[in-house]
Amino acid sequence: MSPMIERNYFLENIHIKEQENNILTKLINIKYQIDISFMNNCLICMCSFLENDLITILPCDIRHFFHKECIKNMIHIDLGRSKKTKCPLCKTDIGQKLENNSFLNYKESIIKANITHLENP
Repeated sequence: MSPMIERNYFLENIHIKEQENNILTKLINIKYQIDISFMNNCLICMCSFLENDLITILPCDIRHFFHKECIKNMIHIDLGRSKKTKCPLCKTDIGQKLENNSFLNYKESIIKANITHLENP
């Protein structure tokens, strides 16, 4: 590989990592509670949620949540492939949703839904 191609590849990876971190730090993580959920499985890995598993709620809909590690991996793959990260359920652009004013509505909707056990992202 030529030095110029290596440099561009390196810079592209840095940019993807920055985008990924920007998205991940804005997402809200909670501990899964059986009594607050209607969804029993992570639709990325298809494994059952267990009490106190760390899950990430997406800003498109508070009912769209996945294991924290699953959504982290999905975001990394999506950004590397298409420069956009989309919800696996509704295909909403997560990054764009977090960029505009809906980020505050995202946090407010989780609080209004009385979801507790919030974790730091």
